Amino acid sequence: MKHLDDYLKRGGPVVGMRTATHAFKGTPEPFAKYNYTSKVSGYESGFGHQVLGQTWVGHYGANHEQSTRIAIVPEKAPHPILRGVKDVWVQAGGYVGKPTDGEILTMAQPLNGMTPDSPADATKPPQPSEWTRTYKAANGKTGRVFTTLYGASEDITNDGYRRLVLNGCLWALGMEEKITPTLDVAFVGPYKPNTFGDRVYARAIKPEMYAGFESPIPANNNTSNSAPKAPAKDKTKAKAKDKAATPPPQEPALADVPADFKDPLPFAFKKGDTVAILGNGLPDRMQHDGWMEAALQSQIANEQVRFRTMSISGDRPDSFPRSGGQMSMTAYLRHVKPDVVFAFFGYNESFKNKPDDFKKKLLDFVKKTRGAKPNGKDFPRIVLFSPIAHEDTKNPNVPDGKAHNAQLEACTKAMEAAAKEAGVAFVDLFHPSLELFKAAKSPLTINGVHLSEEGNRQLAEVIAKALLNKQVS
Repeated sequence: MKHLDDYLKRGGPVVGMRTATHAFKGTPEPFAKYNYTSKVSGYESGFGHQVLGQTWVGHYGANHEQSTRIAIVPEKAPHPILRGVKDVWVQAGGYVGKPTDGEILTMAQPLNGMTPDSPADATKPPQPSEWTRTYKAANGKTGRVFTTLYGASEDITNDGYRRLVLNGCLWALGMEEKITPTLDVAFVGPYKPNTFGDRVYARAIKPEMYAGFESPIPANNNTSNSAPKAPAKDKTKAKAKDKAATPPPQEPALADVPADFKDPLPFAFKKGDTVAILGNGLPDRMQHDGWMEAALQSQIANEQVRFRTMSISGDRPDSFPRSGGQMSMTAYLRHVKPDVVFAFFGYNESFKNKPDDFKKKLLDFVKKTRGAKPNGKDFPRIVLFSPIAHEDTKNPNVPDGKAHNAQLEACTKAMEAAAKEAGVAFVDLFHPSLELFKAAKSPLTINGVHLSEEGNRQLAEVIAKALLNKQVS
């Protein structure tokens, strides 16, 4: 809740769908005010009322018996959210629509039946179903809001409704110039939803079932709650097993790599690439903000590239410390099946101040990673990323980085030499980050070495430019 609370305090755009009007039931302090039954002074009726413009009022049509036809308010037809929107019909029964304010875009008519041509329920006149509004954040900023009272699993099978929601997302982000009547709103992969209901959801689904852009959504249509109970565990055997030492992971055999093998350069993404991200603290902490993937995906959105972070702060080219029982890195790579490996090393290694030794370890890393042949078809394309510079934050409680930068620069040169010898791509982050730090009006790291969110954003632009050979912002 803290992340959501911070987000709303800074006025981030909000899209609320269906039950979002009565979210956060039972939320404890210090965030109890978001509960839709909130009595907190100044935040009555919680998130739904204060942000979306409506809290829970009631149903307006029987689920699974009455569907809903949504019509555009005629005078609102020019609104960007309504570009290309037509023939909107959803399978969910309606909610009472009584927005407190805002701009009402559509009206919902409950139908007596579950087909688009079912007759209107004469006892239920149309009520508002989609609207826009704004809310005032704690920092004084005004945030955009798009609210829809629909959005159940089967509702988005309707092209018109799906376009309406996508347009609403773009509008909330301030990207209405991107909304066109012919914007592609097709599903990414097959979509065969389960009929919504109380505690009805697909079961026994694992993250890997959604590994590809072609993966079906949901991964299965098993909504039965009659799974057999697991047999009782023998606690005696379990204790004995716990006491036994966990053997080290077995290292799989590697494929032979021709001595003169080189990657095709310059590096370029290919359609359908899976990218494994290895390294130590830099890529590990990038996960907190996601700017690198965002910058790259903004330019290669149609290439269906997937990124998988596998790095941990203590990793080195020849060492990947993990808990007992964890598979080896070679086996892990074969599990992820990347076509490309991004390797961010040099920070941990800089403290030894042995650049020649670091270069040898990188060459061994490249050879072993190629030998893993993780996608099962060909050798992965590898990109080596140097460490960033150490920033002088002018904080007397942390080092100024001058001595460390000499070591980091030596590692950068060693990595560049290793990349050239091994025939892989190399991206210099050390020198560009030095320039970023010099130009910054305030520190881009939290302690000289770990990037802030803004630091990650600026570095992501450096990475994207190096890989795509064009400015990305």
